[in-house]
Order: sequence, then structure tokens, then C-alpha cells
Amino acid sequence: MLDHLNDDCLCEIFQYLSVKEQLILTTVNERLRDLIVENFWRKKYNKFTTTGDTSYDELNLDEFRKFYRYIVPHIKELTVHTTAGVTFTSYLGRFTRRPDLDFYLHFEYPTLRVLRCYDQQFHSGHLSILRRKCPHIEVLRLHSAYVGGEHLASFHNLSELYLSSSKLDAKYVAELLAQRKLRRLHLTGNTCVKRDMDVVLQHVFPHITELRYYDEEAHIVTENVFDTSAETLVNLEKLYCKYLKDFVYTLRTLRELYFESHLKVVDLLKLIENNVQLENLYMGTLNENFFAKAPEWLCGLMEYLRAQQERKVALSIYINMSQRIVQNMRQFVMDYDLHHGYLVPVLKIQKLSVDISISPMLFNKTGIELAFKWS
Repeated sequence: MLDHLNDDCLCEIFQYLSVKEQLILTTVNERLRDLIVENFWRKKYNKFTTTGDTSYDELNLDEFRKFYRYIVPHIKELTVHTTAGVTFTSYLGRFTRRPDLDFYLHFEYPTLRVLRCYDQQFHSGHLSILRRKCPHIEVLRLHSAYVGGEHLASFHNLSELYLSSSKLDAKYVAELLAQRKLRRLHLTGNTCVKRDMDVVLQHVFPHITELRYYDEEAHIVTENVFDTSAETLVNLEKLYCKYLKDFVYTLRTLRELYFESHLKVVDLLKLIENNVQLENLYMGTLNENFFAKAPEWLCGLMEYLRAQQERKVALSIYINMSQRIVQNMRQFVMDYDLHHGYLVPVLKIQKLSVDISISPMLFNKTGIELAFKWS
């Protein structure tokens, strides 16, 4: 009977079926299979994650394998979560409901652009497989202690790399950066020789436009990696950190700065003096005493900003304080401009969300992250 219906009618019927029921229909004939894959699965599962999607939860292991084979050619983003506990369990002698990591790496992925793997079983040998199976990968995120970095330079389209490893070798990072195609690099964990990683990163300092570091960067590079070569950070526009290290006060190209440490007014003025293009200043965790005395230094700050002839935009300061403090500072700035007849503001006070972890400028607070712009 189904053979007598046109494609539109069949699709109208199939949309009310579960994935399990649709999978059964794919075994009827080639026409029904193509209709289901092309009209339902191709778009719905082009960003596939191995957990968290209830639409295919009812599939058993064999059904899932068949289903996955159909959608592989259409997957553009793949997220593989840990397979421990859902694959073969030797002490029970049986398979559970989902395949292991090797199953997902077995296929050719002609359209895959983004791969995220959170399975700790991933190792450098899997990278060799990926370079053959996924030649078009642009974004690679690996969370495994067993990735040394071999074969990374073989991913010629790679633009973003997020790597967590306990044995990262600097020479493989150097090979990748030498291609001058990587736009973002995020490293966590440990490197084999930190001084070697210092040399690799310092070599590309002139091309860094964004830098984020927190406490854990000490496991990747030496403590003074930035201080010794800060003068070569000539294109750094965005900096996100917990503590303002000494080299920060020597920078002159910042447009955006985020930090969580305490700051003296004299240091604030020095930052602004050196960076006339600074547009956004995010103060994460300053104490209330700093802002309680705001009227004493806000006047000088505003006049200081007006004296910067090269400044083209107002400075926006975002503070993680109560709405009352933010409003008081904002009102003081407005009253000052009104009293002195200034029509164009040079300073804006904004409230920084208490939950700074969701801010788009901070992907997370581990390791070191760099963004590049190659000439």
C-alpha cells in the first residue's frame, strides 16, 4: 500500500513515527530508506551526540549500529562522550546498549567538520585513524591524558584545537603552528618539557590576538613565559586572566581586559595610559572599598580619558558588585558630565553578571588559550 503513495504523503506519515519505527521501515525497500534518511535523519542528526538525546534511547545495540551507519555520511558535528559503562563489561560478560569508542572511529566521515571526544580511552593512535577518516575536520576537542600530539600537523584544515593531555610534546604543537592555519589553541593538563613549550609559543607571540591564562597554565609553560617576551605581543587585543602579571602593564594594544585580582587606582590609570584603544574592562572580584572611594578617582579617570587624543571610543567598565554600587557609580559619572557640560561620555559603568562563568569571553578557567591572526 505504501508504494502507491507519493513522497509527500509518506513523509507526512513518517513524521509521527519514532526513530525505532522509522528504522524498521528502512528495511522494507530502498525508497523508504532514502526518504527517511534524507528527509528526517540527515538534518536532525547532523550534529550528533552519543548521550543526551532521548529520541534514539529506545534503540538496542544492534539497532543503534544500523541507525548510526545511515547517518554517518551526514554528520557535521560529532560529540563522543565517555563510553565506559555503556560498552562491553567483562565481569558481566555482556554488551550494554551502546558501542565503544572504536566503533565511532571506524567510519569515513565525508562531511565532518567538528569532533569533540570526552572519552579517556582516546590515544595518539586514534589521531592517525582520524586523519584518514575525517580529512575535513576544522575543530578538534580531545579530553584524554594519552594524546602526545602526534599526527596533529596532518589535519590540514584544522582551525581550532582544544587539547587536554598529561604528556603533550611541544614539537608536535610547533609543527601544527608552523602551518599558520590554526586560529585558536586551548591547552590543559601537562607538557613533557615546559621550557620547550615556552619556545614554541614565544615564537608565535606576534600573531596572538587573544590570550587567556589562569592558575593551571603553570603545568604547560614556565611561570615567566609572558614576562620574558611581552614586547613581542604586538597584536594582543583581548586578555582574560585571574591575576594581572607584571607583563600586563607593558602591553599597549589591548581593547578588552578581564581580571579577578585586586587593583590599585594608580595601576588602573597605568593600564589605561598604555592602552588608548581599551574599550571593555571587566573587573571580576574587586572589594567594595575600591568602589566606596570611587568619587575620589572617577573624576580624575574621566578627565584622563578625555585627555587621550587618540581615544576614539568610550571606556566601558564592568564590575561584579551589587546593583546599588553600580547604580551609584553610574549616576556619579552622569552627574559629573552634566555639571561640566560634557555631551559625549568617555566612561560607562556596567554591571558584570555574578555568574561570570557563562560569559562568552571565558570558555572555562583552566589551562591556557590563544587566538591567532596570521599575516
